[in-house]
Amino acid sequence: MENETHSKILNAAKHVFSRDGFNGARIDQIAKEANVNKAMIYYHFKSKDDLYDAVVDSIFAKDSIQLIKNSGDQDFHFAKLERLILFFYEKMESNKVERCSIIAREMVSKSDIFIKMRDKYWIPDFKIIIEILESGKEKGEFKFSQPAELIAFTIISHIVFYKISEVTYADSELYDTLYPKNNQERMILYLHELLKKIIL
Repeated sequence: MENETHSKILNAAKHVFSRDGFNGARIDQIAKEANVNKAMIYYHFKSKDDLYDAVVDSIFAKDSIQLIKNSGDQDFHFAKLERLILFFYEKMESNKVERCSIIAREMVSKSDIFIKMRDKYWIPDFKIIIEILESGKEKGEFKFSQPAELIAFTIISHIVFYKISEVTYADSELYDTLYPKNNQERMILYLHELLKKIIL
């Protein structure tokens, strides 16, 4: 029961924080959406900051490409990059509205939470992509001449910016063109062809 209440509060907080931002969000509103009283929120989370921190952790904590790096050690490095691209796309798709809204807000403000997201979750993954690229080049599979850091940035930025922008274009005339039902398949194919030109 206690875990169920904790989850209800966290889910309500995701919705309110993503809609109203940290400064605009009110504990009263979170309590109302979670169908609990304020005292129950402060029983589970010591402050509004603590609750927001938990929301960010709940959205990003399970995001790790370490398993992709370590799995299929006999696979070609390009196959690992393909799995990595699919993984990134799918994790951006999960908690899509909350994730994209929070990322966009925090990137603009460059808050302490943004620094945490960057240092704890994004930079380690960024380094893993670079390791895969450099290892592939060392073994003769890749022949790129550009810095591995820029290629890694290309992979991440294409997916992250594309998915963040989905919220922006959701009610526009361009939405159906930019985000058709097969948008995942289309973006993955695009990145596949782009990477072939850059690194093979």
